[in-house]
Amino acid sequence: MKTGVSVWSAASYQSVARHAILAWKDHDDVELDAVFGSIMNALACRSPLAPVCAGKTVMVVPAPSSSSSMRRRGRRHVLPLAKAVAAGLRERGVDAVAAPILVSTAVGGRSVQQISFTQRAQRIGGHIAVAGGMTFQGDAVVLVDDIITTGSTLRQCVRACRQSGARVLGALTLADAVVEDSVL
Repeated sequence: MKTGVSVWSAASYQSVARHAILAWKDHDDVELDAVFGSIMNALACRSPLAPVCAGKTVMVVPAPSSSSSMRRRGRRHVLPLAKAVAAGLRERGVDAVAAPILVSTAVGGRSVQQISFTQRAQRIGGHIAVAGGMTFQGDAVVLVDDIITTGSTLRQCVRACRQSGARVLGALTLADAVVEDSVL
């Protein structure tokens, strides 16, 4: 499923970036929230999203984790990134707020450890929704995620937001496993 939504990433998912992100995600290195938040703030400011968001009220929506991942981590690990992006957009004069409105009902292994595009798509497919069936009337959304590997998670986030009536302006990620600045 092509969505036509542009994605901007701060780094390639390899080497030092990969190790740091995995430590942050899976080993509770919460001190990296501030570092990664600063990186995402800068990405929001240098990406073409800030001018696109001008004059709009924008919800900065973090990609959801599965319930088991949230229990294991004890938090929504992408929410600090969304808050930093919202702050970066506000610095550029955009009325932006972090809005954790998406939930995941996916089950199974850690998504980054799935071995193929098909497995990831099957695990995520249809398992991301807007919390409480909320609806939006053309509200602007910027999605935020930690890693884009196959794009399955972000595609499902786009689908859920659009089905609720929101207009997705783009997505920002810490790292991209394939190519920086891509289109879903």
